Amino acid sequence: MGKKTKKVASEVEALKAEVARLRKEVASLRTLQDAKLKAEIESLHKKIHTELEQAEQRAERDEKDAKEKVIGLERKAAKAGSKAKADVEAGLVRVRKKAASLKTQKDYEEPEDRPSVY
Repeated sequence: MGKKTKKVASEVEALKAEVARLRKEVASLRTLQDAKLKAEIESLHKKIHTELEQAEQRAERDEKDAKEKVIGLERKAAKAGSKAKADVEAGLVRVRKKAASLKTQKDYEEPEDRPSVY
């Protein structure tokens, strides 16, 4: 082999080595980026779970409050005179309707299982 051929072969080998190094770097960056994205997704899933738990607790609290209000109005209606009793019973009907809607109405949805992004 001549000097030029050896020089070209040497340069080609150096370029191949640089390409291999760059490929490893790209793979490493992809792995790092994947890990960051997975961590962000997990964080968002935790936030969703927290929000849903809070919404469920609010719904339970609202339902409990409505039931307590119904009980109080029923007691008041039992003690009240005929006109006042009719007013209290009308209020009781409204509260019962609201309480019934709280049982069936959810302002949130449970998410399906976490999508597999891993």
